[in-house]
Order: sequence, then C-alpha cells, then structure tokens
Amino acid sequence: MHGVSSLGFRGHVADVTAVWRDHHVLLQPSHHEGLPNTLTEAMRCARPAVVTDVGGNAELVEEGVSGFIARHADEDSVADAMERCWDRRHELRAMGLAARRRVDAFLPADPAATFADELLVLAGTNR
Repeated sequence: MHGVSSLGFRGHVADVTAVWRDHHVLLQPSHHEGLPNTLTEAMRCARPAVVTDVGGNAELVEEGVSGFIARHADEDSVADAMERCWDRRHELRAMGLAARRRVDAFLPADPAATFADELLVLAGTNR
C-alpha cells in the first residue's frame, strides 16, 4: 500500500539469536506493556531498542546509551525517537553492547531458575 519493500514478517523463529544476526534495532512502539520479553531478548543479543515510555521499558533502556525512549506512544514521539536513533546509527554497535551489559545487570540470565532457587531457600531446602 505504501510501496515499502524492505519490510517482512517471518513468523515464529525458534532461535532468537538468528533473528538478531540480521536485525540491528528493536522498534517497540507499545501503548501498554509490562517488561516485554522481546526487549530483554534483543538487549541480551546486544541490540539497542527504540521503545515507548510504558511499563518497564524506561527502567531498562537508558536514553542515548542502550537505546531511545519515545516519551509518549504517539506518532510524533516515536518518529522523534527513531530520528535520534538514525542520527546515531554509527554508534549502534556500541549501544548494543551497552544494552547487553544493562540487561545482564538488571535481570538474571535465567529468571525462572533464580525464582525457583529462592522458593527452595524459603521452603528450607537447597538444591
């Protein structure tokens, strides 16, 4: 409809790292969100993100360091964040590495196992 030829939908991909070998930035223009798995996955794969300031996004993404934050979930705010990303496109690799460091410091590598271990401690048993 708009003549865009570089956009495609691949469907489900089992290997998340394979997706991020070919893609450089996550664009997540959510209106409502918690802390999306797609954001943590992209950041663990050393990819910066352009996100809206909803849910936990702004807690994880550091503006201009590990990605870009649109202050509102509207067209102008997202366009502005995408423009800031484009202006710094030559820094995306370094920003991706900062994103990986940020998510690794923010979340355990295996949150489910960490939670299970904490439950076992509370129950008075150890693994």
